[in-house]
Amino acid sequence: MKHAGTDKELHVKEILKLENVCKTYMEGASGVTAVCGVNFTVHKGELTSILGPSGSGKSTLLHLMGLLDRPTTGKIYVDGLDTTKIPPDSQARIRGRKIGFIFQAFNLVPSLTALENVELPLTIYDVPRDQRKKKAAEILTRLSLGARLDHLPSQLSGGERQRVAIARALINDPEIILADEPTGNLDSKTGQDVLQILEGLHHEGKTIIIVTHDESVVRITEKVVRIKDGKIVKVEVLS
Repeated sequence: MKHAGTDKELHVKEILKLENVCKTYMEGASGVTAVCGVNFTVHKGELTSILGPSGSGKSTLLHLMGLLDRPTTGKIYVDGLDTTKIPPDSQARIRGRKIGFIFQAFNLVPSLTALENVELPLTIYDVPRDQRKKKAAEILTRLSLGARLDHLPSQLSGGERQRVAIARALINDPEIILADEPTGNLDSKTGQDVLQILEGLHHEGKTIIIVTHDESVVRITEKVVRIKDGKIVKVEVLS
């Protein structure tokens, strides 16, 4: 098990907590339940994987944890705050300040350079242009993309695009990083490089949750939440 900080620091603070969370999507006159009865807690500084096959509900769970969607029933706490009781604009502020997202499909803006993609989240908060560019360049350089700042996504390899996506997730210095199948569109070597980056961020104290179907991702995590048919079937604490 790999820890950032002391055991006491890790396990005192609950940074994310789900209580009896269910999500049902309406299709015509009937509903389809994507997840139901989900209960688990993530502590500050933990590196957790949520593992399950396609259609198991793990991406729905990530959207709920990231406040991109609201549960049909149940509660989701971020830093002790019940986010189901606050309006969407307040949820958006929490999401923007506390949570960074890494998506399987990268979700980069094709017409923007690597630098512009990374600085994009800062424009919402009216950060001056020079400060945005400086911070974005620093993060990209740290991820070995200093020579690619002015390249468009189409001019980058898959691994480079994923590193740009990681840089974008880090630009607001979030407490929580949610990664949705971060190695899914990459070859095995590049996928391992991305996992090393995430592991390094964990050592720096970031709370990281990786949603995946890939068993090989488990090796870097401290806790594995196994999900099937929208329900948690097992939680393993690794050592």
